[in-house]
Amino acid sequence: MNTFLITVSLVLSLFGFAGGGGSDSGGDFGGDFGGGDFDFDFSDGVSGGTVEWIIFFAELIFIVIVGAHEDHKKKKSSTLSATDKANAVSALLDTDHHDTAREKWIHEAAEKVFVDYQKDWSNFDFKNIQTYTTKDYYAHASLMLQALQAIGRKNVVSDLKVRKVCLLTKVEDTATLPMEISVLYKFDGSDWVVEAATNKTLNYDKVYGATEIWQFVYDGKTLKLAKIKQLSESASHLVESLKAFARDHKLYYSPDWGRLALPAKGLIFNSDCFKVADVNNHIIGQWKNCLVQMYTYSPTPNMPDLYFLVGQINVSKKYEGVIVEPHGTNLKIPKNYQKYEMEWGEFNDRYDVYAASKDALPAFELLNPAFMSILYDKNLSYTLEVTGNTIYIFAQIETANEKDYAKLLEILSKAYSELKM
Repeated sequence: MNTFLITVSLVLSLFGFAGGGGSDSGGDFGGDFGGGDFDFDFSDGVSGGTVEWIIFFAELIFIVIVGAHEDHKKKKSSTLSATDKANAVSALLDTDHHDTAREKWIHEAAEKVFVDYQKDWSNFDFKNIQTYTTKDYYAHASLMLQALQAIGRKNVVSDLKVRKVCLLTKVEDTATLPMEISVLYKFDGSDWVVEAATNKTLNYDKVYGATEIWQFVYDGKTLKLAKIKQLSESASHLVESLKAFARDHKLYYSPDWGRLALPAKGLIFNSDCFKVADVNNHIIGQWKNCLVQMYTYSPTPNMPDLYFLVGQINVSKKYEGVIVEPHGTNLKIPKNYQKYEMEWGEFNDRYDVYAASKDALPAFELLNPAFMSILYDKNLSYTLEVTGNTIYIFAQIETANEKDYAKLLEILSKAYSELKM
């Protein structure tokens, strides 16, 4: 395989896919194929003339992409170190790894974990995932699966073909056990996001020659999955203060996550956004027995003026659509919604309230005097929307910071408390 082509494939992933972290299940999680890191492979045999043309177009694409992103190099650098990238290129080129007996066992165990995780992720097999993941990674992954279940979706991986498994870590000195081990996978696969109740396809991706680096903890006897990195992962989305905020609140942070649990409809959501939107700085966890998610969201990543901070909670009951927005927000309200006046006149002076029907508003317990007082007293700029069993609270922002996340977490907590009354 041509070294130049491998290098181009890595650059394409770093620039062309930076920020996406994969299509629908990016970031740190499995079942994770969409928008992967493509690698040119001519192992099945291609004519010399065809290869020359492919090299020509690869060079052309490389020039165009690098030129278009010249101003963003510092912002869009990969979270992978130079050593990781060099090892990845070397591993993809190498055909004979000369594994020791121990490394051969790790190699085989790592491939089994990769295959099992795709199957178990697709089937919500929490019990089996727990057998080959670290305690911390399992806690994070299980929350993501719960988020999928809460929104009524599943992420199904099919047609999986593992084309190469490469150890990027030499396992020579076992005196330092336990140790971290990095493994690079190259694979083909189909990635489906479907409605669990109807099996309706929401999104589908087919990838060839995708590459990911998985990190394991090896103790001499077992191999436990600890983290997944995509080569397209961007350092620009890693906010250390948010990572610390999540840790301090016993929540989990992903710098670059995809669109698995993204709503398919709403004021700032629709089916098209579900396919192209960018979700980052994702924080998830159980907060007072409630599944809470907070993330930054851009429906059109190429337009930085459309950038939202979103809080999301799922409840057991389903509601008709209700919207509460501050004056001057100017979001496009659905045509079937009507505006309603609350009994509190001063609240009406500050917020607009809409509902899908006359019966929707009285049935939505959140809009009681206690919660309305929270919105009014703090004079919050957040819009609240409820659809089905999901409540979204969001506001347009310029940058993500821990203060805004802390404020949003407080609002979500109080909203949930009011609904539990």
